[in-house]
Amino acid sequence: MHAPITRNPRNQWRPQRLGAWLLAGALVVGCGGTTGGAGESPEPRVRVTGIEGEHDFHYVEPESKRYVWFDVENPSSAALKINRVFSECECLKVVTSPESIPAGGSVAVRIEYASSEKCIRYTGRVILFTDDAKRAKIALRISATVGLPLEATPPVVDAGTLAAGAERTTEVTIANHGKATVKITHATPTSPACSAAVPQVAIPAGGKLRVPVRIQAGAHPGNKGARIRLHTDHAEQQTVEVRVKYTVAAPTDTQGAT
Repeated sequence: MHAPITRNPRNQWRPQRLGAWLLAGALVVGCGGTTGGAGESPEPRVRVTGIEGEHDFHYVEPESKRYVWFDVENPSSAALKINRVFSECECLKVVTSPESIPAGGSVAVRIEYASSEKCIRYTGRVILFTDDAKRAKIALRISATVGLPLEATPPVVDAGTLAAGAERTTEVTIANHGKATVKITHATPTSPACSAAVPQVAIPAGGKLRVPVRIQAGAHPGNKGARIRLHTDHAEQQTVEVRVKYTVAAPTDTQGAT
């Protein structure tokens, strides 16, 4: 159960029983492409039926390798020839790539991703050029968070629809995929309608922390949004950004026509 949120005498928000917000989690490390995240296959498979497929490795260690298989399907009645394979980055290597895809069948494309020594958010593509005008390019996109340990889930908090003036509290979970303890020091929202109550406890390596997020709907109806930056004591990842979106409902006209 989630820990309740209460107001203290100074009208500040604080979580009760801080230990309840700290969750046990699995440590995620990169090791020669053989160790994935919690619940993730060492070499995940992605089904591709259209012109693009995508896989996100999430956290990986710098200078490590990961592998992914893209199962590219050909639903047409004619074989699909692969004329050329192009990688946007030297860090993406096509290990296994067939020359054609049989009619009504599929082929497996195995790609190796070698992360850099830099702590970055990476995205790159391998492109298959074919002889089919409708699928002239099939892009296989790979993403990874290299060396940046903290990950917000969900990255976008959807608080739904609120009546004007209503208040709602939800939460975001911060996972620490790194090897060292990290602490979130404070939060700064871009809108006064949103705030985050950061529990003053450190997140151990492999741990998770639930951070309550409060939304105070204004008087004006419509779709609303804000960003909350969670500041940390980690040198390479000083902030984690969380998006918040919600809708303020239009007032109901109960007076009728005059």
